[in-house]
Amino acid sequence: RYIASAFLQQAVLYFLVFRVRRYLCLWFDHKIRLGFVFHAKDIQWSYSKARSFTLVCIVVGFIASFVGIGPAALLTPLLLHSQYLNMHPIIAQATSSPINLIFSSNVLIPLYLSNMVEWRVSLLFAVVSFTASLAGLLASTWIIKRYHMQWLIITVLSGVLVVSCILAFLLTMQQVVQHLAHHSLYIFRSLC
Repeated sequence: RYIASAFLQQAVLYFLVFRVRRYLCLWFDHKIRLGFVFHAKDIQWSYSKARSFTLVCIVVGFIASFVGIGPAALLTPLLLHSQYLNMHPIIAQATSSPINLIFSSNVLIPLYLSNMVEWRVSLLFAVVSFTASLAGLLASTWIIKRYHMQWLIITVLSGVLVVSCILAFLLTMQQVVQHLAHHSLYIFRSLC
């Protein structure tokens, strides 16, 4: 049941991704034919750019699912700093937020069908996450509009991500060393 629902979701998502990609490219071609004047930060969805964006999203989704984080943590810096896309920070944030929602829903449905979701804890974390996300969105938008300091937000987020990765590595190594001091070399639990 879990595997069947996961495969069904993936098939539907890939179908939607390819339909949206085709729509974006056709809409871009239509704008070109009309002589539309693009803004400097507009994404011009050529077929190669849409294909690259799709592949980046698929790779980021795989990495995020293995690491256990939302894909926006990896995707937003790529959208901001990529010479290929070079999105405006607010547009990058608005693009990555629905991706997190879709990704989380994609994980939740099979787990729910397998009765593996603790609803009280999930709802508590959802309320806290929503509140923190709203506060971060409002604060970052205010800083960008008021002080025009996009670099500050990007630097702080990059710093937090780097410190988090370093701390995760150090804590993991500390646990491995503690386990090896008391047990054998085999440190992984059975999946069953």
